[in-house]
Amino acid sequence: MMTYKIYANRAKSGSYCSVFTALVLLPCMCFAADRIVSVKPRQESVGRFELLEVDVELEADYRTPFDPRQVAIDGQFTGPDGEKMTAPGFFAQDFSRKVWKGRREVLTPINRGGWKVRFTPTAVGDWCGQITLTTPRGAVRSKEFAFKCTASKHPGFVRIAKDNPRMFECDDGSAYLPIGHNLFIERLTKVDPSSWAQFHVIEVDGKKIVGLDQYRRWLDRMAEAGCTATCVNFNGPTLGVEGSWAYRYNQRGCWKLDRIVQMCRERSIGIKVVVEHIRYISTAEGIDWGGSMPKVRSDFPYYYNNGGTCRSMQDLFVLPAAHEQFQAQLRYIVARWGYSTSIMAWQTWAEVNCCRKASPAEKIAWTDKMNRYLRSIDPWGHLLAVPNGSHWDKMWTLDSVEFVQLTGYARHNAPLSLVDLWANRVLEFSRRYGKPLLIGETGMVDRAWGCSEHQDAYRYPDAPKDKQGIILHNAIWAPFFAGSCGTGMHWWWAYYIDPFNLYHHYKPFVQFTADVPWNRLDFAAFEPKCSTDTVRAIARKHTKWGIVGWVHHKQNTWKHVVAKGKTPTAVSAATVTLDVPAGNYELSWFDSWEGKDLSRTELKHTGGPLELSVPDFSRDVAFKLRLVSTGKESQ
Repeated sequence: MMTYKIYANRAKSGSYCSVFTALVLLPCMCFAADRIVSVKPRQESVGRFELLEVDVELEADYRTPFDPRQVAIDGQFTGPDGEKMTAPGFFAQDFSRKVWKGRREVLTPINRGGWKVRFTPTAVGDWCGQITLTTPRGAVRSKEFAFKCTASKHPGFVRIAKDNPRMFECDDGSAYLPIGHNLFIERLTKVDPSSWAQFHVIEVDGKKIVGLDQYRRWLDRMAEAGCTATCVNFNGPTLGVEGSWAYRYNQRGCWKLDRIVQMCRERSIGIKVVVEHIRYISTAEGIDWGGSMPKVRSDFPYYYNNGGTCRSMQDLFVLPAAHEQFQAQLRYIVARWGYSTSIMAWQTWAEVNCCRKASPAEKIAWTDKMNRYLRSIDPWGHLLAVPNGSHWDKMWTLDSVEFVQLTGYARHNAPLSLVDLWANRVLEFSRRYGKPLLIGETGMVDRAWGCSEHQDAYRYPDAPKDKQGIILHNAIWAPFFAGSCGTGMHWWWAYYIDPFNLYHHYKPFVQFTADVPWNRLDFAAFEPKCSTDTVRAIARKHTKWGIVGWVHHKQNTWKHVVAKGKTPTAVSAATVTLDVPAGNYELSWFDSWEGKDLSRTELKHTGGPLELSVPDFSRDVAFKLRLVSTGKESQ
């Protein structure tokens, strides 16, 4: 039996972003003229959708390499068909890694850092590249260099599906369903508002797991279960891009993010990148702790005390200088990680509604401006997500927002089960905007927005208990069949999914949905009529394919099974009524809890209402009614 422990370890004060680069901390260096000394591509040939990395040595005057007003490099690339793409470059420092006494991840600088351009070619053939150095004194260009792009089996970047704008697909035309959960940060304990320098150590069967090894464990388990998506905060306590001072970036955190992005690519898991989530710049604005995440950073680099221009969160959303500072960070993020096909989407803010000093109109205008800037500098055109928590019609209808998100948490005493909450809200919103809709965060919470599923993480009054994974299971199935583009992205991964070993719940969903052309046909969500009030059915249909649905026992919920300790009664002789056109169909039933095929039959229907007999079940089952032929072929 696996034993799983989580306990806290506090780093030294101020270690959140103590290393930028040795070069940054040296006095300003003077050169007679800006000059590109050398350009060295690391490969002569790369596969399509694979990384070409170019090392650039330059001489220029600047105080920080992270302010593109002072210094910037860009790579201009021309493909075999004459298409031109421009990829921004970035400054980076390398580190060596070791784990000290099993409790602390130690990263040691191994060089002074240097400039790089990362590029992913999108077409097979001969390419040429050139580097441009830009400073206030003008622009300098390097000699051109050549490389080849060869064919590969990689599916490419994630896009809005061409034939179904409510779903995703990859460049090769294969459907992409976001299946997974959040991996927002390395797990935190209570955090002092003045410092983020705390982290968790996970212990599994006596072995301590810290830092990057946590992500390796979680991503391995996700990949084995068939997960395809996660969400990572690129400005978290130990993975943050920005440091404690304006235009100074945390190279330790960036180096770790390099490894996480590569881990995801190796496991075919897409990342929804969250750029920021802070709610308050200073305690003078008030404090909203909200569970385990700190929402106040006195070392926030936009704060005027730290070289920024803001005295409140409202300033960040309205001041042009703050916009420019945030855009510099976006440029750096695109430059360093935009090359990767494992980046599913950019999301500028998490729970932007909680930044209460700025108005919705100011946040909407800011989001539009930042998304349009991202679109202008990202040569690969990654998806642009709406900031979650922004349930404003004018935000969701922005042309610069390509897919929308709902956040669906429920407290232990909520009148609706999470199944009903997800189904009702997704059914309402999924077709309103003509865009993919994702449940970006979900789970049960206690009165302080902590984890109700776990047995003792924060002294929760509603613990033990959901070791069966009922909440996770229902979050996987209900939103999707109500019209979401993927599973609900559960929040409590380190306190619930991993320690209770609940990854097996993803496999049946992956298995059941794999053979349906979600990206080719627009399957409309609806609610079939059920013969008994003890069950609820939600389904998706398309006249050219058929119907795919999920039938849920209303007693298989957290409140009934976990809180009340009751077992769902068996459901017998239930029926589901569908309205389908005439044709020959194949009907298959699937045990969505156990991941087993139950039955498969053929039937002929003359059109109109069709009553299906549901197999006896106690939790939930799924079905496919697939159109084999219309019957007109033989006429």
